[in-house]
Amino acid sequence: MLQKRIFFALVWLWCVLLNTSANASSNAFNAGVIAYQNQRYAEAEAFWLKIKEGRGKDYVAAAYNLAILYENGHGLFRYDGADLVWYKRAANSGSAAAQFNLGGLYYHGKRVPRNINDAIFWWAQAANQGHTDAQYNLAVLLTDNKHIPRDPVRAQSWLILAAENGHFDASVLLDTVNKEINDSIKNSDVAELPSDWHQQEKLWLFSQDPNDYSLELERLDSLEQVRIFIRTHQLQGVAHVYEHDTQFVVVSGMFNTGNDARNAITQLSESLQSIEPFARKLANIQEELRGN
Repeated sequence: MLQKRIFFALVWLWCVLLNTSANASSNAFNAGVIAYQNQRYAEAEAFWLKIKEGRGKDYVAAAYNLAILYENGHGLFRYDGADLVWYKRAANSGSAAAQFNLGGLYYHGKRVPRNINDAIFWWAQAANQGHTDAQYNLAVLLTDNKHIPRDPVRAQSWLILAAENGHFDASVLLDTVNKEINDSIKNSDVAELPSDWHQQEKLWLFSQDPNDYSLELERLDSLEQVRIFIRTHQLQGVAHVYEHDTQFVVVSGMFNTGNDARNAITQLSESLQSIEPFARKLANIQEELRGN
């Protein structure tokens, strides 16, 4: 079985010297790098703290380096959570490395409460700037179906970008995702629900915590429409279907809170988002099932 791993935070310093002819803040940044490399951490901290917000790439680089400095336990002005403060400043100023690291902190719950949606948000910011580890991490989440609805097509898009830029793990996972998508397309004309699907789905939905949430994707008038919908949106093995009144209801994903479910909608494919899915509490779904 393919082993998929989430890449965690970068722990190295931004050591590329900036253009020393640009301005005093570039000189301060470069002096800080040299001091840090010589283990004069308080001196490095002092140089980087001199660079004020609004100094462009100088401030972004200094903010990121201060986060690394504090995360590694250095600095005279270090306090609990200082690294998180400076990661956020760098991330909000456009540092893809800081955005990636923030995503890792939220994903693993390191010094912050674990929040998958915040992890996805920051990784998406970094991925859109071409950060290959962030692109890969998003693809892993989109193929695991643990935290957000499974979407192999969106995962494929991120993996292609990462693989094109030399990410080995992305290339390996891309082969698996490509095969899954191709097999799904090849076998789509014979895709069928099992004969006892109604009982299986009912038992499964009743086995879920009624306080959890799922996403209602669509209500359809026939099983044939259900089959077409599932094939079209690559939802095999992801969607669940139950019958209510005269319609078939398609749901996907399980989430601890309504906010988690609503945030997951933004991770769906554009075609699914256009249908306007919405969050539903399992207790309500189970109530509908009891009425059948």
